[in-house]
Amino acid sequence: MYPNATFEIPAGKTQSFAQAYKDYFAVRLGALSGGGTYSVSGVADSRACSWTYVGCDDASRTSEFAGTLSGVYASPLVKVGKSTQKFSGEGELKGTVRVRDGTLVIGHTNAFSYVEGARYYDYVLLGDGKTTAGMEPQFLAEGVDVVKNPVRVIACADASVTPVVGVASGTTTFAKLTVSNNVKVVANAAGSKATISKLTLLDDCDVSVGGAGEVEFAGDVTLPAGVGASFGTTFTVGGRLTVGEGAAFALSGLPDELDPAQVYTLVSAAGGIEGAFDFSGVTLPKGWVLQQKADKVVLKFQNGLI
Repeated sequence: MYPNATFEIPAGKTQSFAQAYKDYFAVRLGALSGGGTYSVSGVADSRACSWTYVGCDDASRTSEFAGTLSGVYASPLVKVGKSTQKFSGEGELKGTVRVRDGTLVIGHTNAFSYVEGARYYDYVLLGDGKTTAGMEPQFLAEGVDVVKNPVRVIACADASVTPVVGVASGTTTFAKLTVSNNVKVVANAAGSKATISKLTLLDDCDVSVGGAGEVEFAGDVTLPAGVGASFGTTFTVGGRLTVGEGAAFALSGLPDELDPAQVYTLVSAAGGIEGAFDFSGVTLPKGWVLQQKADKVVLKFQNGLI
């Protein structure tokens, strides 16, 4: 169904897809736009999921749907392809949301249904077993105060893929982030901020930050594998930061010129840092060093090293 086109639903109109049984008769769209109501349902009295795929034509486009997403009988939505799809309306979609490739942006706190403890329809999943090399799954909030839906970063088919979660602009708090694959948390716009209320690592994963804004992890954080810092974005921990033995420290985004009179804070932990980072893999300009202090990691110019 419309896998190579933008499917537009005008405001005040409803488009319903019924009997969308499992993956065999899934709804497949190039993109979704408009301000009406998109409704999908599976087989009545069945536990089979009714799937919707968006981005099927793999086009480099940005589309926005400002209407209502509605679905019953467990209705998963999967973002595929390299396009950007934004949902800025209030949703009632009772199914997990999965970002396999490309970018999914939400512009409303209740873009998807959320029920505390729901078994089938409260998660946003980043990456999956079909996310292969070259794919770039991203889940971003824009102008949203809180993302209640738990976000889970799933092990990808290719280990080189690093899913991205965070904010495109504005200030957003993510209630839960559970990680079983390397992940990057971003605050893309200057003045923006992404806060992760609860971070859970299910494996020895690298966690990195990026963007022109601020990224904060509330509470205590344990990183057994390492951390990826991005110049200009402080990796901020509200509690204590514990790093595993030999945890690698990576640094990206260094500008061509650095001010020798300035000390740059790359990591900050209000409750202190336990354990020592391994800086051996970081290449710095002559005269510059990384130093781990009691509650921070800084980049500074040290006289006498040139």
